[in-house]
Amino acid sequence: KEAEKKEEELKEKEKLLEEKLEAKEDARKSYIKAKKKYEDKRDKYEKLKNKGKLSPRDEEKWQERLKDLQEELEEAKTKFDKLNQ
Repeated sequence: KEAEKKEEELKEKEKLLEEKLEAKEDARKSYIKAKKKYEDKRDKYEKLKNKGKLSPRDEEKWQERLKDLQEELEEAKTKFDKLNQ
C-alpha cells in the first residue's frame, strides 16, 4: 500500500512537470512567433519608407501597428521569462 501511494505521488509529480514543460514550450513558441511577426512587419515598413511609398497617414498606421506588435512581443517575452525562472 505504501509503495502504491508513493507511485501515485510520483505519477502526479511527473504529470505536473510535463504540464510545466509544455507551458514553457508554448510560451517559447509564442515568443518566437511574435518576434518574427514584428521583425517582418518592421522590415516591410522600412522598405516602404525608404522607397518613399508611405503617405503621412500610412506612416501613422504603420507606427500604430508596429507599436501594437512591439507590445505583443514584450508580453510574450515576459510570459516566457516568467516561466523560465
